[in-house]
Amino acid sequence: MRFFLASLFSPRSGNDGETELKTLRKEVQKSMEQNCTEHKRFFPAGRVEQLLTINRIRAVLSSDPSDDLVTFVSQYARRIFLALVCGDASVKDLVCLMRSCQEHGMIDDKLPVQPMSCIGRGDTGKCFPEHEPCLNVFHDSKWEDVMFRFRDDQCIFAPPVFSDQKFRYDLTAECILPFTSRGSGERDGHFSTVSEVILHQDHFVTEWKEGRGDNAQLRRVASQEPLRVALKKMKHLNEPGYNVRSAWEHEVLALNEIRNLRHPHLIFPLAAIKHGLEHYIMFEWADGGSLRDVWKLEDEDAKCLTPERVMCVVEQLLGIAGALAALHNTNTKTRTGLATRAPSLLPVASTSQAPVREPPRQQMLQIPRIRVQRESSDDDDESRRNSDIDQSYVSEDLDPESEVHWRHGDLKPDNILRFIGPLGRSWLGTLKIADLGLAKQHFLQTSRRNEQTQQRYTTSQYEAPEAMANLHSPRSRRYDIWSMGCIIFEFVIVLLYGTDGLDAFYGERKPGQVSTDTLYFTLDIENDTADVSHIVKHWMKAILRDPECSRPEGSAISDLIMLVRDRLLIVGLPEEHMTEKEKKDCRADAIEVQKLLERIRRSALDKGEKYLLASPTRYHTPVPPQSIAQWVAAKTEGGRYLRAPGSQAPRRELILHAAFLVRLTVWAPLDKTWNYPVDNDFAEEFFRDRPYNTSVFPRENRAVALCKNCARLNTWTSSSWTMRVGQATLNCRLHDLVLRECPMRSGTSESTVEIRRVESKLFVGGLSRPILSLLRSPRRSSMSETALSDIQIGFPNLQQVRDPMYFALLSRWLQDCNTNHPQCGRRKVWQSPRSPAQALLPTRLIDVGQLSPNGEKESEAVRLVETATFNGPEPLTNASYIALSHPWGMGSHNDHFCTTRQNLVSRIEHGMAVASLPDTLQDAVTITRALGVRYLWIDTICIIQGPDGDFNTEARLMETVFSFAYCVIAASRASGTSSGFLSPRRSPEFIALNTSINPRSTVLYITSHLDDFQSDVIDGPLNKRGWVLQERALARRTIYFTASQTYFECGAGVRCETLAKMTNNQASFLGDPAFPTVALKSSKGAKIRLYEILYKTYSALQFTKIWDRPIAIAGLEQRLVWAFNTHGGYGVFDGQFFGRSLLWKRDEKAEKNDGMKMIDFPVGDRRYYYVPSWSWMAYEGLIDFLDVPFDGVEWQHSDEEGVLSPWRQRADLNGEVDTIRGDAVWHTGKANEKTVLRAVGRQLAVPLEEAETRIVYDGGKGAGRGMGEVGVVVVGRQKTANKQSADVRALQHYVLVVGREEGDGTAYRRLGVARMPGSWIDQETGSGKRISVV
Repeated sequence: MRFFLASLFSPRSGNDGETELKTLRKEVQKSMEQNCTEHKRFFPAGRVEQLLTINRIRAVLSSDPSDDLVTFVSQYARRIFLALVCGDASVKDLVCLMRSCQEHGMIDDKLPVQPMSCIGRGDTGKCFPEHEPCLNVFHDSKWEDVMFRFRDDQCIFAPPVFSDQKFRYDLTAECILPFTSRGSGERDGHFSTVSEVILHQDHFVTEWKEGRGDNAQLRRVASQEPLRVALKKMKHLNEPGYNVRSAWEHEVLALNEIRNLRHPHLIFPLAAIKHGLEHYIMFEWADGGSLRDVWKLEDEDAKCLTPERVMCVVEQLLGIAGALAALHNTNTKTRTGLATRAPSLLPVASTSQAPVREPPRQQMLQIPRIRVQRESSDDDDESRRNSDIDQSYVSEDLDPESEVHWRHGDLKPDNILRFIGPLGRSWLGTLKIADLGLAKQHFLQTSRRNEQTQQRYTTSQYEAPEAMANLHSPRSRRYDIWSMGCIIFEFVIVLLYGTDGLDAFYGERKPGQVSTDTLYFTLDIENDTADVSHIVKHWMKAILRDPECSRPEGSAISDLIMLVRDRLLIVGLPEEHMTEKEKKDCRADAIEVQKLLERIRRSALDKGEKYLLASPTRYHTPVPPQSIAQWVAAKTEGGRYLRAPGSQAPRRELILHAAFLVRLTVWAPLDKTWNYPVDNDFAEEFFRDRPYNTSVFPRENRAVALCKNCARLNTWTSSSWTMRVGQATLNCRLHDLVLRECPMRSGTSESTVEIRRVESKLFVGGLSRPILSLLRSPRRSSMSETALSDIQIGFPNLQQVRDPMYFALLSRWLQDCNTNHPQCGRRKVWQSPRSPAQALLPTRLIDVGQLSPNGEKESEAVRLVETATFNGPEPLTNASYIALSHPWGMGSHNDHFCTTRQNLVSRIEHGMAVASLPDTLQDAVTITRALGVRYLWIDTICIIQGPDGDFNTEARLMETVFSFAYCVIAASRASGTSSGFLSPRRSPEFIALNTSINPRSTVLYITSHLDDFQSDVIDGPLNKRGWVLQERALARRTIYFTASQTYFECGAGVRCETLAKMTNNQASFLGDPAFPTVALKSSKGAKIRLYEILYKTYSALQFTKIWDRPIAIAGLEQRLVWAFNTHGGYGVFDGQFFGRSLLWKRDEKAEKNDGMKMIDFPVGDRRYYYVPSWSWMAYEGLIDFLDVPFDGVEWQHSDEEGVLSPWRQRADLNGEVDTIRGDAVWHTGKANEKTVLRAVGRQLAVPLEEAETRIVYDGGKGAGRGMGEVGVVVVGRQKTANKQSADVRALQHYVLVVGREEGDGTAYRRLGVARMPGSWIDQETGSGKRISVV
């Protein structure tokens, strides 16, 4: 024992120290964790003391085991020590380096150390620029060899530790965030992305003080397990008026104050993180989703509606009302109330010293975005009489006599989050108010957000009537009360009628209706009134007649509806001139709502379960019938007042803006909102060595007559201005141009129009499409470059087609893409694991010849060549070619100029005179030659047409034809092969401003808006052809020749002939040069929505031969199958997308789509054209997809239940269920495989007539009644938390409806789809039978 103790504490030899050092290095490496956001390694904080004990330090420093050095390292410099251990330092070097740290006072708290930029020392010996004295350690020569490595390694051992007592963290870019993995949840908004990540348990601590006074000690306890947190990352957007740091600072200020409320129904933010140039806010993860998600998972069965559930709803609504009351009644005469107006006031660390006696419970998250707003005149003025505003915190634009108050401003079911917790004490959990970052930052984003939403429940649906006021008007805190009324109303509908009832309510809104009306209120502009909508009044009456709500003794649900009717959905707001009695008839405030909900809760406790729920069952309770809504036509006259019926007009004028015509469009398509970033680098490069004259940039097009106000207007510095337009201003050129381009001009009557400039585009009101463009010439001027930096250099006039400047621009587009867009290069074209790596040439190409040295064409003839047997002077390997996308047009009006077996040899040996080509094909030759490309592909010439042709073979190769083309040219304006696409275009109207006698001065232009890629291309006639969707998606880049102008699309966006640039996130899906790379980078939910949009869009396209419908998208489908790493075909994917993609349905909303018609495929071409009944490709007509909640369905894909895919069956036979093999993958057009779905069929437990209320038949209403037998195949059923105790009859089922012809045995065909309760399906053991769906 004596020997053992002596050896333990005696100095070790240097060799022992080196051995210990190597062992320590290995253990350090094993103990590191991987960061998920940047894929860097870090060392968890809790393992520092565990791994680096005093004895371990002494053992490593065996050559100098003095106690003072060991003590210094163990108490102050463990992390520095570990960072040096990770390097190549020997024990001797380690001792010297740590001694140096001890001498200079360099400790762990100083990490991470930034690179120093000392350029010398003054007479006093201090460095210039100065730094902390402890950093002089790095001037020591001992650090020269290790400093570079140390700067990198130090960050591994200095990841931040977050505390519940500190909110803001300013971290360097090198700092490693301790997030170990990503969860499945992610939401992408315009300004931010919210991701679910896992925070390492050592890096979140709870702090509190024990003891009092000087004896108080700070205690820190780390989390016991990893934390699921929501990480909100702010986006860097190139938009005027938006700065990511300012936006983050403002939000951090507000959230820091909200933390102090600590209300159980308000989300508690954990940390605000500035990480280099990135900005984050961290919250704990809401494990139950949003209130919207709760509603989606609800079914209609009475077993879901119990007294306990009604009581839960009442209690949670009471909590939400209490949270609003806490927000609305915060003391606002302090920094709290003025938080968002003073971004520099917040300290880096929270100064709150409130003691915490025990570690608080974990609070769960997601994202509040509460803003400070100026008070309206609707609230009491008690606080105004107690003014104590610190004037040093009042911004210049804030009236010191006015008040500011907290309000939410964007309250809706999506922003109320559900927290279940580990115990799951109630089905509803705890509801908390949050905001997922969707709050608008400025005018443009407001219009964009609501233009591109596709949901039936938009933000505007929950807006109060006063939202129709001037955009700059203050909004009342009672704005939130209206939103609260909408939420309670919809919650009652869900309780009584389930999600089908809510869908029926949403269905009252007309699809695509552009109106100032919403589901909840209508505006009568002529009579200056607003009122609760006819729809809501109808539903309220119907609900109050429901047996549950019509009892004389009353009920909780009826009291909730009457609360909404009588106190929440009230248009009138209190005003100063009103009497107290009149004010009581106005909309309630949050405190009153809280009191009334508390009264309902007390009644429930006193009266018992009968008050909460009377009927023990609500089977087959009908949804209220739809109302006959009266839609008020939208008008845009200015200067109207908004008031409740019967009330006096407010003193303040509320100008109705056209913005809301767009903001209230409920079902606006996802892909119609475009951004117009200024990009002058391309324009300046284009004009650098290219001469131009006044014909290109005219100094004036005629005498510019402007009114006095317009003449004084500086359009290049003004961000917005108003114009009074009408008869009196028609002599002003600018007014005239605005009236001509404004979509809601009102003839001779006068109205106020608000013009807003966003960079180089001018918008009217809130419309998302610009009406005018602001351009400038490339000349420099006396104006500052800053003033012109956000104005696009552009052509006020379009160039003449065939003009050298025009062709030069087309070539420059391609050169710029070749140089600056590596993602668009041929080598970046999508390659599947089963396709060849080299570029593939089409079977045939057209040789258009070369240019002679003098610039003239070699020949007026072109020649068809076969690439496999070509014996020309130059090899065709990797030859560049242009591909033409064009309409054929009717044969009676167009010469299709087809290649047939009869003329093939002649076209190869003798060629074709260019003059003999129809105009569209001639123009394609002209463009190909102008771009300096020798080869051209045109389907009519390069594919042998006719019954003995090779179309069926070539059609399956379209993927490679368009993928490997140097560029695709799209004849968007052509109506057929004989119409051409290089005809003259109408030039835009424009006004030349800032003209000067100086020829070098910059000229500014206001022009009519031409840059409309959506209308000209995406919604244009060419894109209505079925084949073109695939051609656009597979092309690396495309030049579109439209009637308005020419566009260029590649992976970097869209360029216009005017020199403008356009971008759009949804359009980038099809514009992706390596389709579908954009989809692969998306979440699972985004992938689903993208392929659904793709197939829905495709189903609406037109075909000359409808039986081409399956094959014209085969190339796209093949890409998706490979990209998703799965099997698939006929519009259906195997694996994680199988169930959803099977549940397509006939588009019930489409006009003339009462029933889809099965396609009559050509007899004898079954090898190419056979399509099974379970595929939408077998039918003619528009499709949609059944609304299936994300992560809310348990899919039934086993042999014992549900349906098996044909791909999975084949993989089973090969013993490779989960392995994708090249010969096991097939797709549409490769139909030599089985196309049978093996399934378990079940009979209906209710009459077919009743089931048909839920069935969407492919062939239209009643399509199943002529079948010999109709049954269902269960594809999926509603998920439930407890599978063992769940009653399958109470769960929603997602089914295929199938039918069998008389005498067909087990062969069934698909008839439609349905969502129905399990009680409607015979699910007794042994009741199902195996069938084949063909």
